[in-house]
Amino acid sequence: GVGADGDEGVGRGYTDGTRRQLVGKGEPAPGPDANAVFHRFDDIGMADNCATLVYAGTTSGYATEPHQGFWNVCRYGSVTPIVFTGGPAVDMEEEVTIESFESYAFGDGGPLAYVAAVTGPRVEEGGNDLGLWITDDFGQPHLVARTGFGLDYVTGVDEPTPIVTGFTLESVSRGDDGLPGAVNRLGDTVFTITFADGTAAPMVATPPPVNYADVNRDGSVTPADFSAWIIAYNTNAPGCDQNRDGSCAPDDFSAWIINYNASLAG
Repeated sequence: GVGADGDEGVGRGYTDGTRRQLVGKGEPAPGPDANAVFHRFDDIGMADNCATLVYAGTTSGYATEPHQGFWNVCRYGSVTPIVFTGGPAVDMEEEVTIESFESYAFGDGGPLAYVAAVTGPRVEEGGNDLGLWITDDFGQPHLVARTGFGLDYVTGVDEPTPIVTGFTLESVSRGDDGLPGAVNRLGDTVFTITFADGTAAPMVATPPPVNYADVNRDGSVTPADFSAWIIAYNTNAPGCDQNRDGSCAPDDFSAWIINYNASLAG
C-alpha cells in the first residue's frame, strides 16, 4: 500500500527498543511556502538538543520550483526549518536569498556548517556570492565570512584581511568514526579560507553563545519568552530544552526560570 508519494522517511530508534518515523515524504515542510511538502531526504545527522538534522528537498507541486534545505526534526516529530533555498541569507543585505548549497558538514551532537551561493540585489557572481555560516545551539545560522569582503576580526590586526575568494570545509566526518571532522560538538568549525592575493589559511569559527532564556530569539529576555517557551514545549521545538539534557520535559520549565533569573541578574 506504499505509493511513490510516501516511500521515504526519516526515523529514529530509542533506547527502549522502539522505533518511530519522525517525518515522511509528502508531509508538510515548514519554510519554503505554505504548501510545500518533503519529496526526498538526502542526508541526516544526529543532534543532542533535538533528534535529527535533515538535509532534504521539498516541492509544492510539479509546476513549482523545488527547494532544498536543512530542518531540525525533534524526537517527537516537531519540524523546524534552519535554512532553505529561496529563503533569507542571514546577516546579509535585505532581499539577498540562498540560491544553492555548495557544501556542508554536520557536527556530532547537532551543529551545522554550510557554504551557500546567494542571489539578490548587488550580488555579483564570482565576486560576493558565497557565504559560510555556522549554527548556534538553537539552530540559528550566523554568517562567518563572505567572498568579496575582508575579515576584520583577526586578533591583533587593525586592517581587514585581503579579500576573501573561497572556503573549504575540512571534512564531512560525523565525529564518531575516529576521523577528524569539520565541526565538533560545540559547533567549532574548521575551514580553509582563500584570499585574492593567492594566500590561504586554516581557521576556526566558533558560534556565539546562546542565551537560553531568550526563547523567542528577539535579543532580549522578557516575560514574552515564557509564552515562547510554552509554545516550544507544546511543539517540542529546540527552545524547550532549557537544561540541555537532550529532551523536552516539564522540568525544563524550572530550568527556564533559572535561566531567566540569571539573565536578569547578569
